[in-house]
Amino acid sequence: MRLLPASLAIGFVLVASLSTKFMAPAASNDPGLDQNNRAVIAALDGLGFSTELDGGWVLGTRGACRLHVADVEPQGWTRSSIQRAAAGNPIHYAFAGQLYDEQPILRTSSAYYRRRLLAYFHIKTSPKFARAIVVANTCPSEVIDEIKLLAARI
Repeated sequence: MRLLPASLAIGFVLVASLSTKFMAPAASNDPGLDQNNRAVIAALDGLGFSTELDGGWVLGTRGACRLHVADVEPQGWTRSSIQRAAAGNPIHYAFAGQLYDEQPILRTSSAYYRRRLLAYFHIKTSPKFARAIVVANTCPSEVIDEIKLLAARI
């Protein structure tokens, strides 16, 4: 019967620690996410697209042309979700000012881990975001040139 007080104490600590985790506000993995969305919106506005937010996507519309822009995980974990959301529309990836047809996972993940390593030494660097850009099939072919400009701005 001596184990009962110890078990109760451990149970209390467990419940207390879990309850603080559930009651804490949800935090984004990236503190610059809102600023990041503003940068994408500003770039799309500069290209003449009207913009709106839909979940994690920034939607840009100009006439019949629709673009969907979203941040992707640097390790490539979100590729299948992006492909499902694209529903057969072409997907391009913007990273470090360049546009790619496939996510450059080696580049994005090495930049991510390099930033984490530098953070251990308290060296602050600005994050490099990898973004998926889904272009609707209804967009004219000139939009690809505009997306290259967009990739350089975001």
